[in-house]
Amino acid sequence: MSMYYEFLLITIIGVLFQLIKTSEDEYRLIHYLFSEQGYNPLIRPTRHSNETVVVAFGLLLVQLIHVKKKFI
Repeated sequence: MSMYYEFLLITIIGVLFQLIKTSEDEYRLIHYLFSEQGYNPLIRPTRHSNETVVVAFGLLLVQLIHVKKKFI
């Protein structure tokens, strides 16, 4: 039964990724930063190569609901 739920979860996530589309502006920004500016993934943001890099990130899910307002 557990394998069924894992398959279902992976399928739902896959469908959601197909539905998510980026804007043209976002695409152009990413293309400009990573392609045109010569992004090099081997360069590290440290003075010395043996320093560690601390990376922190968060995830925020926001659901926007369109509310039809009635004006009196």
